Amino acid sequence: MEYLYILQQAIVWIITVFWLYQLLISICSFVKLKDKPMIVNKNHKFMAIIPAHNEESVIKNLVESLKKQDYPEELLDIYVIADNCTDRTSQIAKMAGAIVFERTDNVRKNKGPCTSMVFI
Repeated sequence: MEYLYILQQAIVWIITVFWLYQLLISICSFVKLKDKPMIVNKNHKFMAIIPAHNEESVIKNLVESLKKQDYPEELLDIYVIADNCTDRTSQIAKMAGAIVFERTDNVRKNKGPCTSMVFI
């Protein structure tokens, strides 16, 4: 019987130590450490790349929506890749303020430029 009493006391002490540890951690969470100052408040430059194929009905709204973001306009570049477009997608994107690259390839009309490459 004495072994059971010792085992019971050991378990009670172990549980008490863990409970006190959790209590101490909880109390420490209320202590406010001093804030670390920001070393540099740097805004990053972003590039939005929009692949498009005959998207003249939506490209203007998309480019204008990206330009309306709450971010400095000089730090955001908007690129439209007009892929074998047969409509006015590239002209509308240029008028909306995007940088447009046009791809015209009549031989591989539905394939991107990487389809002939072999990756190892």
